[in-house]
Amino acid sequence: RQYVVRFGLGYSEERRAALNYFTVFEKKGDNSVWAVKDCKLDELAVEWDENKPLDVAAKWVGGALSFPATFTGTVDESDTTGYFTPVGGTFKLDLDSATPAVVPVKAGSVTVKRAVDARYFSGSIEAADTWEGSCEVEVGLTVVPDDTTWWRTLLTGAAGGSAIQASPVYGSFEVTFVKGADSLKLSGSNVAFLADLPEADPDGGAAEMELSGIGYRASGTPLTAVLVNTQASY
Repeated sequence: RQYVVRFGLGYSEERRAALNYFTVFEKKGDNSVWAVKDCKLDELAVEWDENKPLDVAAKWVGGALSFPATFTGTVDESDTTGYFTPVGGTFKLDLDSATPAVVPVKAGSVTVKRAVDARYFSGSIEAADTWEGSCEVEVGLTVVPDDTTWWRTLLTGAAGGSAIQASPVYGSFEVTFVKGADSLKLSGSNVAFLADLPEADPDGGAAEMELSGIGYRASGTPLTAVLVNTQASY
């Protein structure tokens, strides 16, 4: 099955899209289950370094603690041994257009933040409810450029530019991780990147460029995630 997730709000957008409520469980060594109900996903980060497995971290903000809890998962993937790695994947970038091309990427991260705020009312030690704020999409990529053309593009808006422009330059990215027939693709077509000038090493060798970007709305979303796997539903 293919699952497509579009994060519908862009950075600094005034409207708010409602998030789903989740229950987060933790199973202890004595087989007791602890749960926090009515959680909302505050932050989700996907990171990778060279050819090492993906590192996924989630931050939840929520409500009522329940222990011990009764929980029977409809989809239990706790014993899953497979995982995504950058090996065999595709990594694309363009700093001033919505059409990314394959580039040498060493590491990267994609983070979605929703500024979830839990409110505590008088008379209770647990949060009464949670409210989400604006959506921020942050993109970080470590690339290995052939020259300083990319850095020049960020400042001037063109590979051959000679004057710094006041308007931001919007680019795009697309990263795809594969494992057999399964895949995960993250992409954004309206990302404003910035970077420092790559440092020169007196000993020589390849220079690295650290790109930091903010995703903005384009066609309704700053970020699209496409997951393909064998699970029919969640």
